[in-house]
Amino acid sequence: MKYLYYLLIYLSLISVSFAKNDANILNISEPTKYIAQDFDVLDYSAELEFPVLAEKSLIAVNEVTLRWLTRQDTSKFYFHLRGLNVDSVFYDAVKVQYSKVGDSTSATMHFEVAPPKSNLNDTAKIRIYYSGIMTNEGKLQPWGGVHYDDTLLYALGVGFLNNYVGTTQHWLACYDLPSDKATFHGKFIVPKGNNVAVGGELDSLDKSSDERDIYYYSYNYPPATYLLTFNIGELEELKFDGASVPISVFANPKDTTAARFAFKMVPEMVTYFSETFGPYPFTKVGYVLTKKGSMESQEMINYYKALCWSHYSKKDSSNTTAAHELSHMWFGNSVTPFDYRDAWLNESWATFSEALWMSHFANYSAYLSFLDSKRSLYINNLTKIEGVIPLYDFPRNSATSNYPSTIYMKGAVVVSMLRWKLGDSLFFRGLTGFLKKYKYSNMTSEMLQTLFEQISSKNLDQFFDQWVYNPGWPKINAKVIYRGMDGDNYLGETLILEQTQTEGWGFQKGGYFFDLPIEVTFKQKDGTRHDTVFYLNGDMKTVPLNQEKYYTLEINRGINQKALMETTGIEYLDATSVEESNSIANLHYSIFNKTLFINFVKSTNYELQIFDLLGNAIFNTQSYNSNEIIADLNSYINGVYYFIITANGKVLVKDKLILY
Repeated sequence: MKYLYYLLIYLSLISVSFAKNDANILNISEPTKYIAQDFDVLDYSAELEFPVLAEKSLIAVNEVTLRWLTRQDTSKFYFHLRGLNVDSVFYDAVKVQYSKVGDSTSATMHFEVAPPKSNLNDTAKIRIYYSGIMTNEGKLQPWGGVHYDDTLLYALGVGFLNNYVGTTQHWLACYDLPSDKATFHGKFIVPKGNNVAVGGELDSLDKSSDERDIYYYSYNYPPATYLLTFNIGELEELKFDGASVPISVFANPKDTTAARFAFKMVPEMVTYFSETFGPYPFTKVGYVLTKKGSMESQEMINYYKALCWSHYSKKDSSNTTAAHELSHMWFGNSVTPFDYRDAWLNESWATFSEALWMSHFANYSAYLSFLDSKRSLYINNLTKIEGVIPLYDFPRNSATSNYPSTIYMKGAVVVSMLRWKLGDSLFFRGLTGFLKKYKYSNMTSEMLQTLFEQISSKNLDQFFDQWVYNPGWPKINAKVIYRGMDGDNYLGETLILEQTQTEGWGFQKGGYFFDLPIEVTFKQKDGTRHDTVFYLNGDMKTVPLNQEKYYTLEINRGINQKALMETTGIEYLDATSVEESNSIANLHYSIFNKTLFINFVKSTNYELQIFDLLGNAIFNTQSYNSNEIIADLNSYINGVYYFIITANGKVLVKDKLILY
């Protein structure tokens, strides 16, 4: 969503004030704080007349049909409207008073309408008459709101640098928060000869007048208000066959050649995503080329025109941005967060969907390469701009905006790690179950976690705590110890993986990440490779290599999965040199009554690992700032084992152990 725009934000040094909400506004939801309301909006029926497109002028009336869920003396209906003038308000055909609360700096600036005391009906129709010149979020890089570019008048439903996020309120008087989804019926009155591209169904078109045309559209699948759009101008409709629903792309006539090429894979995208996520949730797929974009407006995606031409000039029909925005029809449009704290549920999953599309369009290697590019961009570049922030409820300022790149780049890799953790069967069963259960409704991160836990029978608290709710990523240093050579290849003896990030970096004590999948690739001189995934829990893991042959070693570059991690270094160490350098430790060990006693002259941090003859780790213990380890092995059967003792990551001894 809003893809590519974040690049423009980061190229500009923008100072913006995110004003706090008025202290006396207690009852209305905030953009990042959902509060249940006394009312439920059922439908918006708007008549919108656009006298002069270039002036962005509007004369409008919107009839809001609502149901009172509870009715108290303090119950009120709230609506948002920015930059336009309210002329009058009617409650069930009776003119009523309204009041404005907050000013333009407030994230919750809105209007309030109290129901007449004598009207006790459970449902009501509130008609709001308003007019003026439509605006947008403003600032140096305005995005959300209404624009007139290249003879096209159009609306984008969210802002990047505004504190109120939703920007449909720049043209529609509505409860502009994502928690209250309602059907929409629009009567669009436009100057003669202009086409109108909108989501939903085109019910009828009246061209009887010599001066204006009237388009009647209906959204029968209730959208969140931020997903509404209109696009008015000289637009030509291109139709694409080959999917279960009609597909159209609207473009200025001079852009149609590029559009025919750039969007030719969309029918296959629709089919693939429908097979992967469940049936397409709406009745059509639409794209419209706009100067600003891209934005996943429901059934009529605003697509960045320059990107369309880029695909055409490069003859690249993969069009991952088209796939990203299309996947939002499932992630964000059909299933919608209650508030913008959960924006990652839209953007992380849509960016992950790009990776899925690359896997389908090309191969699994392309899927991994895509994810690795996002991982690298996030760690090496974007965190220097945005800082290190969590996916959920991130801080909002001029650096992060309302849609920081973190929730796209980091988020896609985190979703892929959930896929790896659960396995494809459970992951996709959980995903389709989630999309089906909350179809056409709202949800939260907690609800997503709960459903995946129910499907998989796994506790995901740790996964969500360290990857979603907290910032940071693990930094891994590797040491590989070899003993001798086999031709050009080293004979691996021990691999040591260690987390090196600073204290407090992660969510656990010491800043460590747990259940971290680290894929290690052992490459021989002739190109032969062996990829193995090890799981790191805590600060360090020592792995016996059993003379694994390698010429070079790679971390997180394998053929199976990608982890959100940073490799800080790989050290290649000769076992003889390691043993000599650690001889001063003067350790002594003995076994008595199946209890292993290890004593050291020097107090430091030690780790003991015991393995069976198949190389399976069966025992691990650590001592901190101590000079002994005592290991009770009475629960293990008699037999031959071997063990490794390390001090601060350095191997001190590797020996055989016999239990009898």
